[in-house]
Amino acid sequence: MGVVGKVQGAGGRVGDRADLTVQRGAQSGAQTFRQVLEETGLRFTRHAAERLQRREVPLGEEDLRRVERAVSAAERKGAVQSLVLVGEAALIINLPTRNVISAFHRARLKDGIFTHIDSAVVVEGAADEKAD
Repeated sequence: MGVVGKVQGAGGRVGDRADLTVQRGAQSGAQTFRQVLEETGLRFTRHAAERLQRREVPLGEEDLRRVERAVSAAERKGAVQSLVLVGEAALIINLPTRNVISAFHRARLKDGIFTHIDSAVVVEGAADEKAD
């Protein structure tokens, strides 16, 4: 799945973004999650960053890029607060601010009920995108 691996919180905040690192499996160089976020314009609240780490939600660079495209598409449709399903992650995103406000592992959802959203976007995987 590419860059998945472990998402770690660094304990501090950079601006209004949690300072996270995506580790590349056994490879030595790690790219900061912040660098990928800056490319996409997405931000993770401290709450969402902690949930990513605590719930071991796999989220890679390509996943973030697909989320960004999904956010843009949902905004064009007038959505404001959206559930975005990408890979094994379920993210609640405030679209006007591009803040990821909560994160869940899809396989571990207790009841599968989400409130206070006005839209849901299911992001297809890379293999599905190539087939189109």
